[in-house]
Amino acid sequence: MSPYNWSIYMTLIIMFLICIIIFNFFNSSKSFNNNKINKMELKSTSWKW
Repeated sequence: MSPYNWSIYMTLIIMFLICIIIFNFFNSSKSFNNNKINKMELKSTSWKW
């Protein structure tokens, strides 16, 4: 019985870690897209002159 419980706890912990990693990845990708947009805006403003 104890190995069974141990595997359940391990899967829960792994799922939790995966959720954290995915959340961080989405946050970093959002900020990356924002940086891209800002750089494009800077380029467009520099092209205006």
